[in-house]
Amino acid sequence: MDHRRQENREQPQAVDVPIVKMHGLGNDFVMVSEPLRDSKSYRSPPSGGHTVADVEVPPLSPLLAALAATSHTFPSYVPAASRARSVWAGGVGHVTKTLCTRRFGVGADGLTLLLPPFATLSTLPGKPAHHFRFELYNPDGSAAPMCGNALRCAAKLVWERRGQLLPDWLWAAKNEDGKNDRNVLYIETPAGTMVAHLTVTDGGAHVTAIRVDMGKPDFARSAVPCTLPSAATASLQSKDTGDLPVLEEDYVFEGVTYQFSSLVVGVPHTVVFVDDADKVPLYTLGPALEKDRSIFPQGTNVGFVQVLPANKINYWAWERGVGETLACGTGASAAAVVATVLDRVDPTKPVHAHLTGGDLTLRVDFSPTAAKEGRDRYQSVERVWMEGPADVVFDGVARVTL
Repeated sequence: MDHRRQENREQPQAVDVPIVKMHGLGNDFVMVSEPLRDSKSYRSPPSGGHTVADVEVPPLSPLLAALAATSHTFPSYVPAASRARSVWAGGVGHVTKTLCTRRFGVGADGLTLLLPPFATLSTLPGKPAHHFRFELYNPDGSAAPMCGNALRCAAKLVWERRGQLLPDWLWAAKNEDGKNDRNVLYIETPAGTMVAHLTVTDGGAHVTAIRVDMGKPDFARSAVPCTLPSAATASLQSKDTGDLPVLEEDYVFEGVTYQFSSLVVGVPHTVVFVDDADKVPLYTLGPALEKDRSIFPQGTNVGFVQVLPANKINYWAWERGVGETLACGTGASAAAVVATVLDRVDPTKPVHAHLTGGDLTLRVDFSPTAAKEGRDRYQSVERVWMEGPADVVFDGVARVTL
């Protein structure tokens, strides 16, 4: 009897998944949205204040509940509460591969989940902590802490469908400056809180552009992480190399020496400046750097940058776990930061990045005590802003077998 029950539990089950296909400059995603409005995370603020004393775990949707019930979703050591807070394990990897495989599935550069946040109100009166939670998975099933293009898509979708996704009272909350700025979304991501500023038209019905505060870049090589070969580290004058920046390091590939710089903007990026992209073996050098575990133990995203006049750059993206993509928002942001730090562009002006799928505008903010010149300027980078569009391709329902 128990044996038959076990067999029944392991029978494949089909789940219908409501999806929205979107893209940011050709970087395309399958978006799966939870019924956010009905989640216990969105509790109306008490009349006497705007605080949440405890955080209730958001309920699982039918899809995520089905994933949590399958044996391949969560290892046994993952606590039940954590299963509701993240769907990073094997089950979502299976769904991601199914949906993102082109010609056999919907086809996309990644799967994006829009989830209830852990808490919508902070201890500061009237300040929303997060409007929703964002999780992203690469086509190979691996989790990605952040993606600028996917985040813009998520912000556009949530804003334009806020009547169905978010409770009305949330929009009455005020920002830090005390203003009812309804064109701002606070987004919870594995890489931290991201703030999206929206340009809207038609009385707020449509989003035409999204400007995202990508946060403060992390230059520490231990954060990337980046481990240089012993011959290179031996020349450094500090015994503690973990916090040193990875700027203009040499990499020899097929007898040619290239220089790379690495940093974290949500996820790790390695930036390689080239004079002429047509003369660089992008399709072999990109994956070689991505998977060179002697330097990048966890792999890295790779971006090739050609500097143009008038503070413009061309950017070509090779993403970890994905391959070539038409655009990469976090990568273009990282390229703008490195180009600014290394004086390859004017640090006082926005950087206009042209990617295969379209254009982004980046701006790097420095602290008032920023170094005027030299590589030490990296210590004064406060944040980087990214602005660009996002578009809905279609709505549909995909059937996934678990």
